[in-house]
Amino acid sequence: MKKLALLFLCSALVAGTMQSCNKIKDAVKADVPLTSTDVEFDIPPVDNTNPNAAMGSLTLTMNVDSIIKAANSQLGVGNIQNAKLKSIELQITNNDDSTNFSNFSSASAAFHSDAKTTDVTIATATIPDVPASYLALNVNTSLELKDYMNSSSFYYTFTGQARRVTKHPLHVKATIKYDLTVSL
Repeated sequence: MKKLALLFLCSALVAGTMQSCNKIKDAVKADVPLTSTDVEFDIPPVDNTNPNAAMGSLTLTMNVDSIIKAANSQLGVGNIQNAKLKSIELQITNNDDSTNFSNFSSASAAFHSDAKTTDVTIATATIPDVPASYLALNVNTSLELKDYMNSSSFYYTFTGQARRVTKHPLHVKATIKYDLTVSL
């Protein structure tokens, strides 16, 4: 009977200790929104309607570790539990009636970083034939990107298919948003 009571007491102590650890772990947790500043790139003039034509590329520099530490000084980039893409928005700053996003029928964005150099497609769009200077890409919000985040340089490549040629380069501002969950 003493052994049974001792076993029960030990089990209760272990369960209580584990519950306390989980409370501490939950207390040191942060959801960190990560937003790029407006990053600019140019879509070169398009003279054909081939699929997967280059629409430009950009490099984004962010100190992810500092951004996380600003949200919770006890955490850093090594504490990222998950990283999900939230949105990619593109705004043309020099469009006109005949050269804008309606010149394209589709677009996609691929991404890699210095931490993980394998490109992954993160967003796509089917573009209506309606003049527009703004495009929100359909992002893959279920794609886990935490292995890419231990970097300060992020590389994006945009491709698409033109429905009509463009008459001049298009200057684009991109805003890219992520949601990070970090904890002990």
